[in-house]
Amino acid sequence: MVTEQDKQGTSTGLPVALSLYIAGGANPSEAARENLAAALRELMIDDSSLEIVDVLLRPDRALSDHIYVTPTLIRVEAGARKILIGDLRDVAVLKRFISGP
Repeated sequence: MVTEQDKQGTSTGLPVALSLYIAGGANPSEAARENLAAALRELMIDDSSLEIVDVLLRPDRALSDHIYVTPTLIRVEAGARKILIGDLRDVAVLKRFISGP
């Protein structure tokens, strides 16, 4: 479970809050999950504060967060929101996205 403190990136291994929006078990969504998990392992970042949101189960959440495409990875740090769309197969781009500016 992700707490508000986790979302602020202050209590877990992640320096920022990450949320991955997926559409059930669709191939791009599964690929994004696997690619993100691999990147977090390589970066030795604990994924316990990673939030996975299935938009098929939580369409309300997708709408409120303005998510119109899946898979979408959101990174929030110090109130700034960055978005990465796709199956996250480009490892270099994904690692830069996770690590920050």
